[in-house]
Amino acid sequence: MGDRGNIVLNQESDTADAAGVKPQRIFLYAHWDGYRLPRTLQEALIKASDADSQYPQSRWGDESYLGRIIFQQMINGDDGITGYGISTYQGDGEHPLLVVDSDKQTVHLEALFSDDCAVTHGPWTFEQYVAMDLCPNDDDYEAWNTLTGGAE
Repeated sequence: MGDRGNIVLNQESDTADAAGVKPQRIFLYAHWDGYRLPRTLQEALIKASDADSQYPQSRWGDESYLGRIIFQQMINGDDGITGYGISTYQGDGEHPLLVVDSDKQTVHLEALFSDDCAVTHGPWTFEQYVAMDLCPNDDDYEAWNTLTGGAE
């Protein structure tokens, strides 16, 4: 049992596009919190854009820092040995892939276990994604419906 989901980090997508190949990817896996990943990503993007931090720029354009911020938001202090994972391939999942592209500063959805990387919903700019009301009525379970128009 669980509620599995993945946030996918496209790596150097501009370089891959120029070469006519798919970008390399890092998969951030959640075993129990798949339902919450859209909101978790939104919180991480807000944190990564923090203009009040000691750094003069957002971390949206820095793949390695942004990836760490997203994963840190996912695990939320959990230091256990189960529940979360990082890999270069897709593990299990019950929700669409939530794909983050730091080069393009976009988020989009893709179907699970599809080799073509076709966008099913989106893309949304980071600004658009951060501005969405992903949990109407304070219900994190509604986030996927918001992103997919109710057809996950």
